[in-house]
Parts: sequence; structure tokens; C-alpha cells
Amino acid sequence: MKTEILTIIIMLILAAVLISGCSQKTATIAQEKTSQPQELPKEAKAQQQQAETPPQQQEQPQEVVAATPQQQTPKSYNVEISGFAFQPQQITIKTGDIVVWTNQDSVSHTIKSDTGNEISSSSLSKGATYSHTFTQPGTYDYHCSIHPSMQATVVVE
Repeated sequence: MKTEILTIIIMLILAAVLISGCSQKTATIAQEKTSQPQELPKEAKAQQQQAETPPQQQEQPQEVVAATPQQQTPKSYNVEISGFAFQPQQITIKTGDIVVWTNQDSVSHTIKSDTGNEISSSSLSKGATYSHTFTQPGTYDYHCSIHPSMQATVVVE
């Protein structure tokens, strides 16, 4: 009985070795088949050759592009509110520039457009600021709505 069991175990081991050897050979053959280049149909070959062939150089008319002025970085201009006056009383800036008003007086002031709502600040206490970016050219007259005699102008070119 021991001999029969021993014989069965040996046969099982041999079978396992044979099976593992065969599966490795099958895997190697499959790997070799997939790594070999495959033959392309004639149409695919022609398309591949066209893609690999550089196009013929034809003289193309050159387009002339006019130089355009570079957009400038917006500048910031300061207007001080001091002694119940805007300083400077008139300022000239470019489209896109920013004006910053700073109240230096101990009383509150506002900045309001004479016409329209282009410029409109809340009440500014001492040290407070208001800024506005001017996007359209024009002349912008403004005043302090608390002290209407305080008047000034921003000219946007």
C-alpha cells in the first residue's frame, strides 16, 4: 500500500512538472507571435508611406502682419482730498487707468459724478480711499455731494 501511494505521488509530481513545462512553452510561443510585426494590407501600407513622406516644399506667399501697439499695464493715479479740495483739481489719464482718491481731511467726503453714475463713492472718513478704473475715454466732472463746492475733473484719453 505504501508503494502504491508512493507511486501515485511520484506520478502526480511528474504530471505537474510536465504540465508546467508545457504551459511555459505555450506562453513563450504566444509571446513570440505577438512580438513579430504583422503584415499590413496594401492600402494601409500606402497610407503609412504617405504619412512618412515629407510634403513637397511649395513656395507659399508670406502674410505680412502689421505691428500692433502693445497694451500697456494700467497706471494708478492718486488724488488727495485735503483742505476741502481735490488735489490735483484736474488729472489726465489713459483708458484703463485707475484713480485712487484718499481723504486726508478730518471730515467725511464723497466722490460723485456730476452727470451719470460713473463715479460714485460712499462717504469716506479720514484715511479712507475710493478707486475707480476708467474704461471709456471722455471728460468726467465730479464733486463731493456733502460739500458741493469741491469740484474736479478726470480726463480719459
